[in-house]
Amino acid sequence: MHRVSNMRALYTSLFIAGACFFAPHIVADSGSVNGTWVLNEEESTTFKEAGKALNKKIKNRNIKKHKQEFDRSSGTSTNKAGGMFEKAAAASKMIAEDQRQPDWSTVDEILEMIAAESIKLYSSRKVAILYGEGRKRLLAVNPSGRSFSVSGTTVTQDDIGISLTYVENGVLVIETDTRWRDKLIEQFVLDDTFEQLLVTIKLQQVGTGPWLEFVRVFDRAK
Repeated sequence: MHRVSNMRALYTSLFIAGACFFAPHIVADSGSVNGTWVLNEEESTTFKEAGKALNKKIKNRNIKKHKQEFDRSSGTSTNKAGGMFEKAAAASKMIAEDQRQPDWSTVDEILEMIAAESIKLYSSRKVAILYGEGRKRLLAVNPSGRSFSVSGTTVTQDDIGISLTYVENGVLVIETDTRWRDKLIEQFVLDDTFEQLLVTIKLQQVGTGPWLEFVRVFDRAK
């Protein structure tokens, strides 16, 4: 069993090495996502920044929701409007001042992917991707798009989780149910110049609640 696992790991490493280090020089001018990409920090949003922005959005939505509930209640109970107004104002102030915000954190393995400063990518019948200098993935591409088979042959399972990989309207999409129960969606697409790779990250913690979404911009390596 260990021998099979070791052989599979060796094959994955060799495939990624060949795809990521040699293929880019062949297809770099073809308008393909294949190649080596370096993070453009100025044009990118970080995981931390996205978390802060989403927390602010959630807080404002809660305040608005409470105000709407107060407006509906005050319209039916005019005799108690003064007391209700005081309670609503106090509740809104409590929400606004509440510092207990959702903790947008994730495991190191996922951080290696969504915070990588470089990406080496090769997409054909399989997708080989190297995040930074360490995290490697080899994924089967489902030619039928976003569809699942009973046999499970349309997905790939590795040490990150179970992934469905497909191309939709020119966008390479990797949907992963991680082994930590988070849901991760990565979308890779070129900009109009073909010299920048736009990577949209969507993360849902433990498969429930709001989606954290942000865009990272990579420049094609010269």
